[in-house]
Amino acid sequence: MGTFECFLLLRGFRSFFVRAEIQSKNTVKIVTWLVGCKGVKTVYHPCLNCDVDIATWPFFFGFEMEREKDARDLVGNLKVFKLVRELEDELDGCVMSTIELRCGLDVPSGLLLCVRVGLESYKDLVKDLSVGLASLVE
Repeated sequence: MGTFECFLLLRGFRSFFVRAEIQSKNTVKIVTWLVGCKGVKTVYHPCLNCDVDIATWPFFFGFEMEREKDARDLVGNLKVFKLVRELEDELDGCVMSTIELRCGLDVPSGLLLCVRVGLESYKDLVKDLSVGLASLVE
């Protein structure tokens, strides 16, 4: 690792706890909202299965749509969430909200949407998801 990369790493650590708190709170709000949405089959996040109030939850979660086509279409309809296509995109997810479409043997139902919540307003993120879900054709 070069000196500039070390500088960036140390700079990032200074604000990590503030970022993590904001991202955690926003994630819980988004996950809670997403559970009741039409077309969403299952949402995966530990806050949904726990009665204990934890100060900082993970700021990533996964969810499945009822139809595979809807999962693929939703990713294309989002404007605020950045689609992860490669590792470089995933590294941007430290401050930007990202979404990734996963498929394969590790996903029982076929397609899993993996979301990392960034520093955007949770209202903007919920609105983006809401518009994206509403645009899915029956």
